Amino acid sequence: MAAARISLGTRNIRHESEPGGGRVLLFCESGGLSISFDRVRIRAAAGNLVLLPEGGSPAVLDAPAGSAEAIAVRFVPRPGWERRLNAWTAAGQGVRLCLVSDPAAIERLRATFGYLLEDAAALNDPISRELAMNDLGEIVFIGAQSLARQSAASDISEAIRKALDWIIDHLAEPIRIADISKVAGLSPALFTARFRQETGMPVLPHILHQRLGRAENYLLSTDMSIAKIARRTGFNSAAYFTRMFRRAYGASPREYQRREGDKCLKSKV
Repeated sequence: MAAARISLGTRNIRHESEPGGGRVLLFCESGGLSISFDRVRIRAAAGNLVLLPEGGSPAVLDAPAGSAEAIAVRFVPRPGWERRLNAWTAAGQGVRLCLVSDPAAIERLRATFGYLLEDAAALNDPISRELAMNDLGEIVFIGAQSLARQSAASDISEAIRKALDWIIDHLAEPIRIADISKVAGLSPALFTARFRQETGMPVLPHILHQRLGRAENYLLSTDMSIAKIARRTGFNSAAYFTRMFRRAYGASPREYQRREGDKCLKSKV
C-alpha cells in the first residue's frame, strides 16, 4: 500500500497505476477533479471516490477550477472488497465511481482518509500497516453505505431517512425504538408503521441486518477477534453474534471468513 495527498494547481500531474501493484483509489477532498485514463475522462466533485484498475495507462489529473486537493491510495483489495467495489458505477476501461453526496458521509470519508494517511506513513510497522488496511476497509464500507442510501432515497421520507442515518451511526450502542422515533419526530407506533411501509422491513430486523453487514465488513477487512467485532456492532455477546451470523450467512463468522478468503485466492490463480 502507498498513500499520499495531492495538490493540483493549473498544471496536470500523472499518477501511475503499476502492473501488479494493485489498484489506485482517488478521493477528491476539495475543489473539482478531472481524471483522464486511457479513453475515459471523468469529473469528480468533492467527496467523490474514483477507482482505477490495475496496470494500464497513467492517469492524468487536473483541476478545471484552478485548484483541488485529492488523496491517492495504491492498494491490493482484501477478500470480500471486490463485491462492494464492483457495485460502484462503471465509467469504462475498468474505472469505477462512487458519487458520495451526503455531507455526513463525506465528513466520515475525510476523517478516515486522514487516519489512513497517518497510518500509511509508517508502513514498515506491522501494526500501522494493519491499521491502514482497516482504514481502507472502512472507506470501502462507507462507499457501499452511501450507494445503498442513494438507491432507496427516492422512496424514503425525510423522517425515515433521519432514522436510517441515526441507526447507522449508533450500531455499536443499544438501540431502542423509542429513541429512533424521537429522531424521526414520530410516535413509536406511527414510526414503526411508516418504517416498514417505506423500507419494506420492520425496524428490529433492519437493525440486525445493518449490524451483520458491518460485522461482515470487519471480518473481511480486519483481524479483529469475534468478541471485539460483536462489541463494535452492538451484540451483547460473542455467542449471540455467532448465532445470528450463522443464521443469516449459513456459517460461523470464522468459517465465513475462511471461505470468502479462499474464494479470493482462487480467483487470483
